[in-house]
Amino acid sequence: MGTALGLLEKMGLVERKAHPTDGRQINIKLTARGIILRRNTKEATHAWLSRAIAELDKQEQITLFKAGELMKRMAEKS
Repeated sequence: MGTALGLLEKMGLVERKAHPTDGRQINIKLTARGIILRRNTKEATHAWLSRAIAELDKQEQITLFKAGELMKRMAEKS
Protein backbone atom coordinates (compact mmCIF):
# COMPACT_ATOMS: atom_id res chain seq x y z
CA MET A 1 0.00 0.00 0.00
CA GLY A 2 2.82 2.35 0.83
CA THR A 3 4.35 1.88 -2.61
CA ALA A 4 1.06 2.60 -4.37
CA LEU A 5 0.46 5.69 -2.25
CA GLY A 6 4.01 6.84 -2.89
CA LEU A 7 3.45 6.60 -6.62
CA LEU A 8 0.14 8.45 -6.43
CA GLU A 9 1.81 11.12 -4.33
CA LYS A 10 4.69 11.41 -6.81
CA MET A 11 2.12 11.83 -9.60
CA GLY A 12 0.52 14.66 -7.64
CA LEU A 13 -2.79 12.84 -7.18
CA VAL A 14 -2.79 12.48 -3.38
CA GLU A 15 -1.16 14.13 -0.43
CA ARG A 16 -0.34 12.67 2.95
CA LYS A 17 -0.48 14.52 6.23
CA ALA A 18 0.16 13.38 9.76
CA HIS A 19 -2.93 12.75 11.84
CA PRO A 20 -3.40 15.73 14.18
CA THR A 21 -3.64 13.66 17.38
CA ASP A 22 -2.36 10.15 16.58
CA GLY A 23 1.21 9.99 15.33
CA ARG A 24 0.68 6.40 14.13
CA GLN A 25 -1.88 7.48 11.54
CA ILE A 26 -1.55 9.32 8.25
CA ASN A 27 -4.42 11.16 6.56
CA ILE A 28 -4.55 10.83 2.78
CA LYS A 29 -6.60 13.06 0.51
CA LEU A 30 -6.94 13.69 -3.18
CA THR A 31 -5.27 16.77 -4.58
CA ALA A 32 -7.09 19.03 -7.04
CA ARG A 33 -5.41 17.06 -9.82
CA GLY A 34 -6.58 13.79 -8.26
CA ILE A 35 -10.15 15.06 -8.00
CA ILE A 36 -10.16 16.04 -11.68
CA LEU A 37 -8.72 12.68 -12.72
CA ARG A 38 -11.29 10.79 -10.63
CA ARG A 39 -14.16 12.85 -12.11
CA ASN A 40 -12.91 12.44 -15.69
CA THR A 41 -12.44 8.71 -15.21
CA LYS A 42 -15.91 8.36 -13.71
CA GLU A 43 -17.47 10.33 -16.58
CA ALA A 44 -15.60 8.26 -19.18
CA THR A 45 -16.75 5.04 -17.51
CA HIS A 46 -20.37 6.20 -17.45
CA ALA A 47 -20.18 7.29 -21.10
CA TRP A 48 -18.73 3.92 -22.13
CA LEU A 49 -21.37 2.01 -20.17
CA SER A 50 -24.19 4.09 -21.64
CA ARG A 51 -22.92 3.45 -25.18
CA ALA A 52 -22.46 -0.26 -24.51
CA ILE A 53 -25.99 -0.62 -23.13
CA ALA A 54 -27.44 1.38 -26.04
CA GLU A 55 -25.83 -1.11 -28.46
CA LEU A 56 -27.75 -4.00 -26.89
CA ASP A 57 -31.12 -4.93 -28.28
CA LYS A 58 -34.19 -4.46 -26.09
CA GLN A 59 -34.26 -8.08 -24.87
CA GLU A 60 -30.56 -7.98 -23.98
CA GLN A 61 -31.11 -4.77 -22.02
CA ILE A 62 -33.98 -6.38 -20.11
CA THR A 63 -31.80 -9.42 -19.34
CA LEU A 64 -28.94 -7.19 -18.19
CA PHE A 65 -31.13 -5.18 -15.83
CA LYS A 66 -32.74 -8.33 -14.42
CA ALA A 67 -29.28 -9.76 -13.77
CA GLY A 68 -28.34 -6.53 -12.00
CA GLU A 69 -31.38 -6.83 -9.76
CA LEU A 70 -30.46 -10.43 -8.91
CA MET A 71 -26.87 -9.48 -8.08
CA LYS A 72 -28.08 -6.64 -5.86
CA ARG A 73 -30.38 -9.00 -3.95
CA MET A 74 -27.55 -11.51 -3.53
CA ALA A 75 -25.21 -8.80 -2.23
CA GLU A 76 -27.80 -7.56 0.25
CA LYS A 77 -28.12 -11.05 1.74
CA SER A 78 -24.44 -11.36 2.57
